[in-house]
Amino acid sequence: MAARLVDNIRRGQAQLSDRMLSDAVVDRGLATATEISGLLVECEAGELGQQLISSGRISSPQLEQLSCDVEVMQMVETIGDESAPLEVQAAAEKQGRRIGRYVLVDQLGAGGMGVVWRAWDSQLSRWIALKVVKVQDARAIRRFMREATLLARLSHSNITRIYEVGVHEGRPFLVMEIVEGGTVGSGPVERKRAAEIVRDAARALQYAHERGMIHRDIKPSNLLQTKEGQIFVTDFGLARMREEQGSLTASGALLGTPSFMAPEQAQGKDADFRTDVYGLGATLFALVEGRAPYTGEIVHEVVKRVAVSTAPSLSGQDDLVVVAQKAMERDREDRYQSAGELADELDRFINDEPIEARKISSIERVWRRARRKPAQSSAIASAALVAMAALVWSTNFAVDYLTRRAQVSAASAPLSQADSVIDKLKKMYVEDRYNNEWAQAALDDLDKLADEALEAAPGYAQAWFRKGLAHMWRGDDEAAVEAFSAALEDDPDHHEARARRALSRFSLADASSPVALHDFRGFRIVPPKPGPEIEAELQPIEEDIALLPPDFDQRVLAESALAWSRGRYAESRAGIEAHLDEQPYDLTARGLLISPILSQGDYDGALEHADRLLALQWFPALTLSMKAFAYAGKEDYENAIAASRQSLEYRDTTDVRRWMAFWLGKIANYDAALAEYTTVIEADPQDDKALAERANIHLILSSNTATPLASVEAAIRDTQAALELNPGNEYAHFLLGQAQLALGRAQPALDSYDAAINLDPDYAVAYTGRSMALGELGRSTEAIAALTRAVELEPDNDGWRDLLARYQLLSGDTDAVEETLQSLPDDNIDGWILRAQARYQGGRIDAALAAINEATTRAPERVDAWVDQGKYQAVAGDIEAASRSFAQAQQRAADGPRVLQGIADGWFQADRNDLALPPARAAAKALPDDAEAQATLALVLSAQQNHADALVAWQRAAELDPAPWYQTSVAEALLLLGRSQEAAKIIAGLIETDPGNADAHSLMAQVHIAESRLADAEREFSRAIELAPSSGYLHAYRSQVRAMLANCAGAEADLQHSRTLGFNMPPVLVTLIAQQCPQVNSLQ
Repeated sequence: MAARLVDNIRRGQAQLSDRMLSDAVVDRGLATATEISGLLVECEAGELGQQLISSGRISSPQLEQLSCDVEVMQMVETIGDESAPLEVQAAAEKQGRRIGRYVLVDQLGAGGMGVVWRAWDSQLSRWIALKVVKVQDARAIRRFMREATLLARLSHSNITRIYEVGVHEGRPFLVMEIVEGGTVGSGPVERKRAAEIVRDAARALQYAHERGMIHRDIKPSNLLQTKEGQIFVTDFGLARMREEQGSLTASGALLGTPSFMAPEQAQGKDADFRTDVYGLGATLFALVEGRAPYTGEIVHEVVKRVAVSTAPSLSGQDDLVVVAQKAMERDREDRYQSAGELADELDRFINDEPIEARKISSIERVWRRARRKPAQSSAIASAALVAMAALVWSTNFAVDYLTRRAQVSAASAPLSQADSVIDKLKKMYVEDRYNNEWAQAALDDLDKLADEALEAAPGYAQAWFRKGLAHMWRGDDEAAVEAFSAALEDDPDHHEARARRALSRFSLADASSPVALHDFRGFRIVPPKPGPEIEAELQPIEEDIALLPPDFDQRVLAESALAWSRGRYAESRAGIEAHLDEQPYDLTARGLLISPILSQGDYDGALEHADRLLALQWFPALTLSMKAFAYAGKEDYENAIAASRQSLEYRDTTDVRRWMAFWLGKIANYDAALAEYTTVIEADPQDDKALAERANIHLILSSNTATPLASVEAAIRDTQAALELNPGNEYAHFLLGQAQLALGRAQPALDSYDAAINLDPDYAVAYTGRSMALGELGRSTEAIAALTRAVELEPDNDGWRDLLARYQLLSGDTDAVEETLQSLPDDNIDGWILRAQARYQGGRIDAALAAINEATTRAPERVDAWVDQGKYQAVAGDIEAASRSFAQAQQRAADGPRVLQGIADGWFQADRNDLALPPARAAAKALPDDAEAQATLALVLSAQQNHADALVAWQRAAELDPAPWYQTSVAEALLLLGRSQEAAKIIAGLIETDPGNADAHSLMAQVHIAESRLADAEREFSRAIELAPSSGYLHAYRSQVRAMLANCAGAEADLQHSRTLGFNMPPVLVTLIAQQCPQVNSLQ
């Protein structure tokens, strides 16, 4: 039993020895606590030393030295513990309360990175303060070690001394002199006692400054006092040497405590000794008033106020007011230039001696500003001289300095309450807990408190600024601009007021109003077009921005708003979002953000953002209209209309109602659209946009009504009324062109399209209208050029590209067709069909078949593709394949007779009129009122030499459609039947209607031939050639007439010319000519 007890004692002693040895090894950095714990598990008690040697962590000589140190430590700890106070002995028993010879007893304080303990030094039996880093962060450790290094250089009766620096379990610690008593507190304290505290701190800082050290975080909590009242400056964790640049903070972080930091710190500038002077002045303010100079729940806002505001003044009328004001001047040059100078001044106050600082007049401030801005010194000096002269002659010119300071002091109470209201509003905005009733009441309170401050201190910039915020957040930007301008009159350097004025001016400007567009690309939100008026609005805004510091957050916001008005949407959105990351409570920024989101086409994002704004009840009428625009961008017109109706419930505006009418038209609710447009026009008879858009509805209805003429005429009336109000409305000109074209008035239509293009040379759709008008006028080359321009302006409009290819196909320019269609995607079936038609027309039948096969493979539902495929196969001679393709077309056709007509045309093109006749007859019978179906039958009958039946079919087609081509075909059929006199009457009518109809002149020539009037025939052919000089067949037939007139030279020239133009002369015609003029045989 006794032996077992002895063993236990020995084991306990060995374990204690191992523990102390492990502490020594860890403290010296030879191993980590984790590594030691692993070794203790592996070895018996008392064998840790040998285990350390075996593992290679220490050598034998190191173990001997460590063992010796442990013995000393055991003796020291035993002595210390035996003589220590009971509270120390109790703490020593707790786990984690020992750092070497120090026992951690009470926690005195904790910061973001360190903890300060009241600790017992077991070796020297005294109380000390021990500061240890609580996080293993490189930056925190670097700052901690910096404090130790700097404090080690200082030895002053008012600066806490440093005893030791060490490392425990990987964390550094600092052992310092303890100050029994605590911090000086936050006041209020008696004025002279406050002056004594700050004076002693100033003496200590002067000592540090003389050694090149700047504290950078002076505040009441960093001033300690003993029970006897001795002051100590502590916490040099942010201090730096004067010659050092930069900071120990991460990029963008702030040095110091916001409520006590100097303006230069808030602005991110380097600190100097005068920065500590400001901190002493702010501490003096807090000790006297019982509150910090700047307060607020939102740190960023406090920092902003420090950066741009004049510090509040002390209450009272004594010299301490002047001392504090001078210490806290915003410009460093105006403060006491050293902490010693401030200490001397405070000594004078304490001893009731006159101070050296004096009140600063407004004139002196002008001179000081001049010295700091030499470029403006001449003008400022002149102004100052004038002011001084006026001061001499008028005793009422200057307001007594102390009176003004008293006014500002009286204003500080309502302004402090106003700041509390602002902080609560911002907190509510951040947390999205918006209560409109409470918010409006809060804004009323803010306005009243600002008025109270202005009553106490008339013209005071800080009061006007808060009043401006109240107006701005209510949406009264005009009043906000006036308030911010008043603030700037009192303090031209009030950056926040200048930035907010720029934002309010932007909100009032037309440049901030989104413009909605809707064309083939869909709905878009863009800024107003730049111009002199827009630039005039933006100029004062840009001037305000230019006067702000480059990195000032509100400047960045204003610049981002302007970026949107300049069309830089991504830049605008990124800037505003970055601002909101820093200031999520800024409702102005939230409102500005929706425009770039919409302009980027992020309609889902716009809807989400609009819902957030609506939750905050931010201008619901405007937000709902923006939400409607977002739905329109998604082509969700039903919801766009619903959002518009909600917007109108808050505020009935013609703009919202006009867009709602537009979207009603998009869902084909034309009657409702007309009713809404009429409501808009009745409310505002000068709204030319609404008149033009109502005209568009009339035009749409003209194709869906039993009275199309009345709808077109209504459209003309509306467009003309719109143009009377605004001749520069290009859309109205375009719609007038559409209406004129619908009435067959091609030339007036062309004039209207040209007027629209003159107003906007990039008005793409006007070029398409111009192309159609030119086509109606027979000016095909110009029509193609106009449509080409439209495609150049809108290259992604596949419909226009398709139409251009059709125009080019009609003109015979098959190569141009291929080029036009080149950029179409492979899934564009119309493109494949048009390629096939161009290749077929160019005689490339195999290439045509390849293209049309792509169409039928990719879109087997396309009946027209199967019909074309059958035609090309028939022309290629593959009758079976053609029959199969035609059968596919019939199987899929919803309109059977129309497909039969196409099949008939296919067989006709392949000269298989026997196969063409049955479908042609069936189509004509099924479509008795369709001119094209009758014409197809007529062509097939003519090819079969059945001219009598062909004439009946042509006459039926001409009755249905009075187009010149059908009339010409009737005349040809009459000629073939020998009824030349009847033919002549029809042809004469065509020439009278259109003297430039080359085909009519050619037919009249054939009438003359039939009646043996050859000279007349030659004259008519010559007239036709003048009208169509590139027509080879006209030259060929005139060659025949000339040969019959024995004009062989002329006949030979015409024959040669016709071949040059690519016309293949029928052999029978050459034979007839050769009978009269044998020499032409050489041309065969």
